[in-house]
This record gives sequence, C-alpha cells and structure tokens, in this order.
Amino acid sequence: MAVRLFVDPGIRACGTALFRDERLIAAGYPEGSKPEFTPQNDPGRRAWIGRSMAEAIRLWSASSVRGVAPAVDVLVIEMPEVLKRGHQKENKRGTNPNDLMHLAAVVGAICASCPSFDVFAYLPGEWKGTMRKDIMHTRARALLAPEELEVLPNLPDSKLHNVMDAVSMGLVYMRRLRAAL
Repeated sequence: MAVRLFVDPGIRACGTALFRDERLIAAGYPEGSKPEFTPQNDPGRRAWIGRSMAEAIRLWSASSVRGVAPAVDVLVIEMPEVLKRGHQKENKRGTNPNDLMHLAAVVGAICASCPSFDVFAYLPGEWKGTMRKDIMHTRARALLAPEELEVLPNLPDSKLHNVMDAVSMGLVYMRRLRAAL
C-alpha cells in the first residue's frame, strides 16, 4: 500500500493531504510555530521558517490518521513560480517576487526533511493546467467518497483552499481528476 503526502506550501501553514493507494485518508492545515521575528525584521533567521514548516508537516503526518501512523513513501509538493506580470491574478500584482524565495526555502526544507521518500515537485501549471481554482475544488469534492469528505478539516475558506489544493493535486496525480491543459 503506497502512502503519498501532497503539500500546498505556505510560509506560515501548508495545505496537506495523505492518500493511501488512491484514497484520501487525511487532510489538514499544519501551521509552523510563530516566532517573534519575521524575515523582514530579522533576515538572518529566514531558514528557520522552512525548518518550522517541515517539522509541522512531519508532526501532522505522524498524528493525522487514527491508529498506526502511515509510513509515507512519496512526497508531492508544489514549487513556487514567478509569473509574468500579465499572467498574475489582479490581487497578486505588485507582490514582491522575492517573497517567493521564502516559499522556495520552505519547499526545500520540506523536501530535505523527507530523505527516504520519492519526491516530486511540480509547478502549479504542471499539475493543474489552466483550470481555475474554484472549478478544480468543486470537481475534486464531487469525486471524493463520503468517507474521504469526512477527513476534510472544518476551516474558513481563506485556509481551506490550501487544503483543497493539496487534495486536488493528489487526485490529479492519481488520475482521478483531469486538469485543463
């Protein structure tokens, strides 16, 4: 039985989904510990952010399933991507592309914390194509069995969309959901 961990990375929290074979067995939104410093007010401590998130995901995956913690075989994670200005969503325009460097550090730390896993890192368009997030999430929910829907966390939409990205990534990876290319 293959166990795969899917991660939609963030600097403060990550959307996560665990699949055993092709079934969603856990989904969550582990948060890193909150330091008194930020990359802006204490730039020398930037690496701490990635280590904190890697540890939060490790603890979440070890405790997210009732009974015996699953032995994860595969990590699939989204890599950040700098988009050309015309391809950015309007609410993201003006965002400093250097902020993605912090997110890339988180991705690197998570990957490095999984030395025995097969690791796959995909750019957003490589796993979801051009499909809008709301459409992908609606289709993903429609494909989940009742017992899979039960493992989705009760979170506000501002956080749940990250979890649904991880779940959708898993469904696409397992070919249960087709992305629009």
